[in-house]
Amino acid sequence: MKLGIARDQLRDAIANVQSVVSTRSTLPMLQYVLISAKNNELKLVATDLEVGIECVVESDEMKQDGTVTLPCKKLHEVVNNLPQGTINIATSDNNVVTLTSGVVRYKLMGMPSDEFPKSPEVKRDKSFVMPQALLKEMLKKVSFSISTDPNRINITGLLLTLSKEDLRFVSTDGRRLSYAHYKLEQALDGDSTYIIPRKTVTELERLLGDEGDVNIFLSDNQIAFEFGNLLIISNLIDATFPNYEQVIPRGYERKLVAEKEPFAVATKRAQILTTDRYNLVKFEISSGKMVVSTNSPEVGEVKDELDIEYQGDTIGIGFNPQFVLEVLKIVDEDKVTLELKDAQSSGVIRPLDNDNYLYVVMPVRL
Repeated sequence: MKLGIARDQLRDAIANVQSVVSTRSTLPMLQYVLISAKNNELKLVATDLEVGIECVVESDEMKQDGTVTLPCKKLHEVVNNLPQGTINIATSDNNVVTLTSGVVRYKLMGMPSDEFPKSPEVKRDKSFVMPQALLKEMLKKVSFSISTDPNRINITGLLLTLSKEDLRFVSTDGRRLSYAHYKLEQALDGDSTYIIPRKTVTELERLLGDEGDVNIFLSDNQIAFEFGNLLIISNLIDATFPNYEQVIPRGYERKLVAEKEPFAVATKRAQILTTDRYNLVKFEISSGKMVVSTNSPEVGEVKDELDIEYQGDTIGIGFNPQFVLEVLKIVDEDKVTLELKDAQSSGVIRPLDNDNYLYVVMPVRL
């Protein structure tokens, strides 16, 4: 391998793939990145055997094709500290890679490329296209409630359901649920469900852009996302996601409309006095106003109130304040609705006049 490439171009390509590189794996090769040079293109591949990322960049100064693997984190440090300009890369027969920029020259010890795990072939049993910006927005608005409990593997990922032109994302940790909905431009055959691992969702949120489309390919055990110069291939979680439709309340007895910012500020003020043992905030709703309070025996008490749009009987309900705040943080609209059946049933928070998203939060006993 012998080529020249701009430092920033190579640095950005390494940054795109390095986050999936495992630093604690028992397989040393998973700490490496596979670099292939061919037809004036440089391809970088990193994987942890669950999710893999490929990034392709162009090189106008490619003099010799070849492949090599290098320790990814160390390579990124080296490239990041080389002078601005062109980096000349050359490999020797014993997998030693020389990187030269100006008067600075590094030599890194590589590994044989045939020891690197082979990238799986992208399966295209089912596919669809959607805007990158929209997918990024949908993931952001549901990913925060994915469970981190390793004992409940079926909810440690994001549920993707497809039914004709209907696309849905659902996440839950057992105490709250997030739901996003989108109408595809093209109808797909049959109904299908998939569970995307949390790590894959995190990578997508990091790498998806604001322009262009993303091609999504699905099979029984794999999902792939192709956009820009990137390809993300991920295993799917082999488990059964809970029946989320049974969790979403159907109908409500009371509905209020509140300004998002005052709602969030009052909740945050009350959260300050919560503790691990007393982690709840009381929301007392009456005609035209909502009183937000906490009374913690160990710390003290606080009471705040805000104006709301509500006509009905008075009701008091308790919620984990963090669950409420995380919803209000990711809602773009200025107003939200809160739908309640009674003090013992889950509440539903929605952006006002936007039926594409909803959030279910279980109550805490007062």
